[in-house]
Amino acid sequence: MSKYLDYRNSVLEGIQVGKEIPLREDAIIWLRTQTSQEAQAVRDELYRYGATLIEETPEFLPVFNDVFYNEITKFGIGDLADE
Repeated sequence: MSKYLDYRNSVLEGIQVGKEIPLREDAIIWLRTQTSQEAQAVRDELYRYGATLIEETPEFLPVFNDVFYNEITKFGIGDLADE
């Protein structure tokens, strides 16, 4: 779990720097709600990284499903209060 969260945090930092978004919460909103191809590519990369971790540790699958599908989906499902 920590590997995925560390990777996700580095992705969020990249969004903040690349998009000049000062607040982490705003970077999360961008990732959740932006409909651009660029945002979808970032979500796809997070998904691929999670899939790689599942191959290494199959027990990660249920956790990843909860994290990815309930927090970082194209449709913005999730609660910022959980961050």
